[in-house]
Amino acid sequence: MKNMQSIDRQFVVVTDDAADAAGATTWWSLAGEAERDALLREMKARGIEHHPRLVEPETALGRAVGCLRGKRRIVRSIRKGKWAVIEEELDVSREKLRHWEGPTVFIDKVGRAVLENSTDEEAHQVREAYAHALDVLDTNDLSHWLLTAVERFGGIGLRRTGGIYYVPPQRMKEWRQFIEVLAIVAPKCTVYTVPTVRLTADGARAILDSLTTEVEDAAEKLSQEVIGGDLGIRGLDNRAESSRQLLSKVSQYEELLGTRIEKLRTLIEKLDVDVAAARLAAEALADEAAAS
Repeated sequence: MKNMQSIDRQFVVVTDDAADAAGATTWWSLAGEAERDALLREMKARGIEHHPRLVEPETALGRAVGCLRGKRRIVRSIRKGKWAVIEEELDVSREKLRHWEGPTVFIDKVGRAVLENSTDEEAHQVREAYAHALDVLDTNDLSHWLLTAVERFGGIGLRRTGGIYYVPPQRMKEWRQFIEVLAIVAPKCTVYTVPTVRLTADGARAILDSLTTEVEDAAEKLSQEVIGGDLGIRGLDNRAESSRQLLSKVSQYEELLGTRIEKLRTLIEKLDVDVAAARLAAEALADEAAAS
């Protein structure tokens, strides 16, 4: 009993406000699905504008056609938006498998599911599954929504492979709103948020290392796109905006860490110079084309 009491005293429960003082580490475990309309209603009620992306018809039908799979039925993609069901039969006497094509499923020009060489029951089954897939978000959709929200709130991945993220203190209130919405519309999904009550030296180093990796990778990608010479004025303006967002993120973390990160600022400044030079070249080409 004494040992139990000793262990208990090592744990301190804090309020959300206190827990958010230095941000939090977050990750999630997703299962099941969520109705998109229900999710949007809950988000609107809280003033959240970062909506999940719509499920594309091709994606929805690809999920729906899975209902035709069976022990002796395989679904194969023919091209984007078109699938074929391959059926097989075991010839026991000859110890061989015989294969033939079953239904073919594809999307027409207005987004309807079309089935060829199918029974009425199969057609009804696929169309019903397709309508359902258009109206719900599965774990892939929810994970993409959460990940883009973390990025939008200035979060960074603490591992190169993803899965664990740090959310800065300035955006924790919004992040908790996301978690609250998800808990209502997708109760089988869980988002774990471990507060960084006090930023230790190792914690600060992990954040700085992750930020450095993310900014360096993003800047390298942008730089390659810019110096490639294939971007027009609009494309270069978009890269300039991306550069500004990188600088804003660096500034946010400089405030958190209490230090100026010159290495990243220099990298972004060089990117800005490249973008400006490429834009001048693009404007000159545009002027020449207009004059000829």
